[in-house]
Amino acid sequence: MTSGRALSGLANVTAMLQSPPDFIVALNGAYIQTIDHQIVQQELPAAVSYEILLRLQEQHYDFLTATISGDSWRVVSVSRQHHELTFSALFTKLATGQLIDKVSIKTLKANDDEYFKLLLSDLTVEVTISDVCYVEVTRQGVTKLSGLKIALNDPKTLDNVVAVGDYLNDLAIIKGVGRSYAVANALPEVQKGATCVTVDHNHQPLQAIIDELLN
Repeated sequence: MTSGRALSGLANVTAMLQSPPDFIVALNGAYIQTIDHQIVQQELPAAVSYEILLRLQEQHYDFLTATISGDSWRVVSVSRQHHELTFSALFTKLATGQLIDKVSIKTLKANDDEYFKLLLSDLTVEVTISDVCYVEVTRQGVTKLSGLKIALNDPKTLDNVVAVGDYLNDLAIIKGVGRSYAVANALPEVQKGATCVTVDHNHQPLQAIIDELLN
């Protein structure tokens, strides 16, 4: 299982499965449970996280999330609810050795996405857009594909992987595996990078892909 979701979101999915997945890549590759049951975490360096937060602290957005040890926290100026952290509290965590897996920015409008990418473009980070008005920041070089390579522990097996995606955080894995599908409502860049285009989100694309492969 390879996803951009946090561990709590994946837990809801795996709870519905008849058997646990052989491996897990979460947080766009920042958290990995390998096929031989090793845990690998690829967090942002503390100094880089500090600079990201300093820059974002002065910006306008819908909300900001920092994921630490697989658990997501809303980052705010004043904490009023459970699972909120102030910027100062987050700076303290960084100073005491806790690292951030991923930073997520929910922007106010789609045009802001590229602005935030540009704002962080000079830092040693991976910045991707995972949905409309949703920018995600991970350690440099960390993607779903890089996480998958670590999880499988054998680059040759990538040729036997089938991936499906719709947005820019899927592009690396779409281009890097043996066979890939873009859903019909995927971004043009994703459709161009995929082996095939399948049905859209509303018409059970995973089932359509499985049926095609079995036939």
